[in-house]
Amino acid sequence: MTTQASQSSELPELPYTNYNGCSDGSEPLYTADQMRDYARKAIAAQTAQAVPVGWKLVPTEPTPAMRMAAADAWLDCGSKMILNKAASALTAGIAAAPDFMEVK
Repeated sequence: MTTQASQSSELPELPYTNYNGCSDGSEPLYTADQMRDYARKAIAAQTAQAVPVGWKLVPTEPTPAMRMAAADAWLDCGSKMILNKAASALTAGIAAAPDFMEVK
């Protein structure tokens, strides 16, 4: 199975900091913002490795934007076959799902 990222499980580099717990610089101290940004990068790197190409993580409950996209696609589908309408609606709903890292 091919994934979007390389198979390496390396974490991103820690951010640079001017703060140290020891005078010799051996205990770097990070701000909350630096650690939050680092955690987001680490999660994104691991998530990219876990999601196969052509797949997407979606919320367990559709968002309003996903519902609207699905409804519009259903109505716009020119086919009279229910399965074609359903496939069109499902594809549009998934495409409208928020990116995993956009959700806070």
